[in-house]
Amino acid sequence: MTWLQRFLFVAGFMILGYCLADWYHARTEQAKGSRELDQMLFQNTPYRNPDLSTGKQIPEGQLVGKVEIPKLHLSAVVFQGTNDKVLDQGVGHMDHSALPGQPGNVVLAAHRDSYFRPLKKGK
Repeated sequence: MTWLQRFLFVAGFMILGYCLADWYHARTEQAKGSRELDQMLFQNTPYRNPDLSTGKQIPEGQLVGKVEIPKLHLSAVVFQGTNDKVLDQGVGHMDHSALPGQPGNVVLAAHRDSYFRPLKKGK
C-alpha cells in the first residue's frame, strides 16, 4: 500500500508542476505580446495588416493585436491561429477571417476556462 501512496504523491506533484509550467508560459507570452504592442504604440509604428487578397497568410503564432472588454475585466493578447499551442498562450485569430481594421467579421477563439472566463460571468 505504501508504494501506491508514494506513486500517487509523485504523480500529483508531476501534474502540479506541469500545470504551473503551462500557466507560467501563458503569462510570459501574454506579457511579451503586450510589451511588443506597447512598444509599437510608443514608437508610433503602424501595424501593417497583410493584404489577404494576395493569398498570403499570417504565420502561425504571430502577434495580431489585443482584445479588451473593460466592463468584463477582459484583456488578452491575440495571436494568429487556433491550434492548441496558440490557444495556450493567448486568444487566437481564426485563419481566413477579417483582421482588425479590415471589413468583415473578426473571429477570435480562446479556451473558455482561461482567457474568455470573464465572458461566463458577464452581463
